[in-house]
Amino acid sequence: MLLKTRKSKKAVSVIIGYVLLIAFAVVIGGLTYTWIKTYVPIEGLECQDGVSVFIKKSVFDAATDELKITV
Repeated sequence: MLLKTRKSKKAVSVIIGYVLLIAFAVVIGGLTYTWIKTYVPIEGLECQDGVSVFIKKSVFDAATDELKITV
């Protein structure tokens, strides 16, 4: 009877370890999300009226992973 009690306590302690590990990961994820959220601007970026960009030519060289854009 004593051996069964020890085995069940060991299984419970392993489950508690997994629950604590998952809870720790969720807390760290939440903290990281709130920290990174401070770097994103709240208002969107806008250009003034009459501002435009025209791309005349674009060439991608796959050998060197180089993109050339003519504006």
